[in-house]
Amino acid sequence: MFVLRSSILPVESRILGSVTRKIAVRLSATVILIALPFVAWELTRQKPEPVWNGKPLSAWTEDLATGSSKEIRETAEDAIRHIGAAGIPSLTRMLRSRDTVLHPAVLRLIRELNRRQSKIVFGIVSAREQHVNAALAFEALGPLGRPAIPELKKLLVRLPEPEFVADALAGIGPEGVVAILDSLPKVAPEKRCLLFYSAAKWPSQALAITAALLRSIKSPKAEERRCAAEFLARFKQHPATTVPLLVSALRDPELKVRLQALLTLADFGTNAMTAIEPVTRLARNKSWLPVDAVSNALARMQPVN
Repeated sequence: MFVLRSSILPVESRILGSVTRKIAVRLSATVILIALPFVAWELTRQKPEPVWNGKPLSAWTEDLATGSSKEIRETAEDAIRHIGAAGIPSLTRMLRSRDTVLHPAVLRLIRELNRRQSKIVFGIVSAREQHVNAALAFEALGPLGRPAIPELKKLLVRLPEPEFVADALAGIGPEGVVAILDSLPKVAPEKRCLLFYSAAKWPSQALAITAALLRSIKSPKAEERRCAAEFLARFKQHPATTVPLLVSALRDPELKVRLQALLTLADFGTNAMTAIEPVTRLARNKSWLPVDAVSNALARMQPVN
């Protein structure tokens, strides 16, 4: 589903020649006749949504987008908080939205309509834009969005792009991160790395996030193992638990996993001193790990005299 908006623009002052004008009118009329049934169909599918100061919730969410001024974003955030929990059904619908099969054709028709006339301009908000806007709106709601957590957990597992739902959950607060980690085993392995990006916004949940990462570093999927090794560099609070698993990852059959584990150990610095001996042993096989990366990691793990 996509959202249609219209705005009236000033009539251009220039006067077209009579022939050009007739051609333009005929072409515009043709495009309008073709496009209007699709526009009407989409508009009838759109459900009512909460309004604040005469502006619907979805319009306020568009003001949160990157590129808006600070003043516009702050006004939009305030409006969304005033709408509060009443906006949750609309926001979850936005997260579930998908572009219809007809969407590319309708999009081309509407753009052609906009190009050939300037009195009424239609704007189209794609499903992906709605996903981004909804996630930003949940961030604006913060704890006011807690009632949405059960539904968002379901969407996290069901939707093909769970990262937007994860951002929405993280925007609500630490309890949203708990929901992300609870749902992680049910999410496709290739998508889990994106969820860690959302969860990592709350360092207060470091212990729970680290536990999830230590499970992911043993995943059968190489990319998930590599991602877990990368994210462990952000959580250095428990080297006694983390470093041995990173050392084990140095023996991973995939080079990208081994290299990432080595880089993370280097980030641990002297907290990874117990890794010096196994790294030195592995370095003897020069085809197993890049020599320069090993030298750099050993230098950073060595204690300063």
